[in-house]
Amino acid sequence: MAQDYTQARSWYEMAAAGDGNAMYHLGELYETGQEVTQDYENEQQWYERAATANNEWARLLARERLQALPRNQRIAAVQCGSHRGFFLQRPWTSRIIVC
Repeated sequence: MAQDYTQARSWYEMAAAGDGNAMYHLGELYETGQEVTQDYENEQQWYERAATANNEWARLLARERLQALPRNQRIAAVQCGSHRGFFLQRPWTSRIIVC
């Protein structure tokens, strides 16, 4: 089945203009593989940008992922002082937080 990139293109254009909601939706698309090829690196980048743009959904997601980490990794993520550490750890992987 061919991908329909119409909505993804629209959100990308809005995200390029600084729209945090569009950034969050792009993260969702890359996470689920809807309208784009599934790509966890792009997912992470768009969620980070959305959180930095004060998107509340992205911030909640960051908080959920942070709470899912083992204590020592939570401390490392908080010490990073940015959202980056929150998104590098997917609950079902063993990726290490990098600041």
